Amino acid sequence: MSLKSAVIAMFMILLMAGILNAGNMETKNIVIPADNIKKLIVNADLGVGIYTVIPDDMEEILKADIEYNDRRLEVFTDYEKEGDIGYIDLGTRRLRKTDFDTDDNVWDIKLSNRYPVEMEFDIAACEADIDLGGIPITYLDFNMGAADGKLDFSRPNPETAARVNFDAGAGKFEIERLGNLNFKRLYLDGGVGKFIIDFSGKYTMKSRAKISLGLASAVIYLPKDLPFRIEADENFLSSIDFDELHEFEAGDNYYESNDYDQSDYGLDLFIDVGIGSVSIEWSE
Repeated sequence: MSLKSAVIAMFMILLMAGILNAGNMETKNIVIPADNIKKLIVNADLGVGIYTVIPDDMEEILKADIEYNDRRLEVFTDYEKEGDIGYIDLGTRRLRKTDFDTDDNVWDIKLSNRYPVEMEFDIAACEADIDLGGIPITYLDFNMGAADGKLDFSRPNPETAARVNFDAGAGKFEIERLGNLNFKRLYLDGGVGKFIIDFSGKYTMKSRAKISLGLASAVIYLPKDLPFRIEADENFLSSIDFDELHEFEAGDNYYESNDYDQSDYGLDLFIDVGIGSVSIEWSE
């Protein structure tokens, strides 16, 4: 076979593979209607894919448009009600051991902002654009693999999030307006990724946060008008840049704004860095 013939044959094989793969894409539309519930518990095991989540002021509990490769994946959405609590389990299961692309699993989700909710998200290598602003979150557990994208709290949480956990692996991820989450306790463990963590937003209490980083790097943004207390634990293998907060230095790796003790709200932040780096900067 000549080189030209070989190139043409390879092109036709790749073209047919693309056509066959496109033909395996299925579309699924999910609506979970209003069900007279007082609380919602959501468990989302989404795996590899592309995810968009937005809040919506709607009676329906959840709406989702999903496009997925039905030869490689199975989509599941289960809902049940016990008393006045609704339980949602949704996600994907792999049908074959072979790998698949993020394009094989695309979700657009709308979640009602009318129901207090406990949420668990488990996402693997993915592209994510998630906005949970204004949703009454009382508990949040967010596990990320090699994720690239953004998690935003665009509007204040009308409830109190008693505990928030972020467990992040590799990738690059941005968390915006964390103050709007209205959290009591927040824990973020970062592996080897790059993170942007923005603590701006509306605070109603003294919120406590702990950020632990291994090989990861992070930029932490603080609003200038936020009362804060920050303590850090570093070693000779790590780096923490407090340059923009130098006027508030109250001890070795300890910084406190002048109004923190007198304020009814603010941020109490502890940073633990292994072999990573952290920079603390003012938000615009």
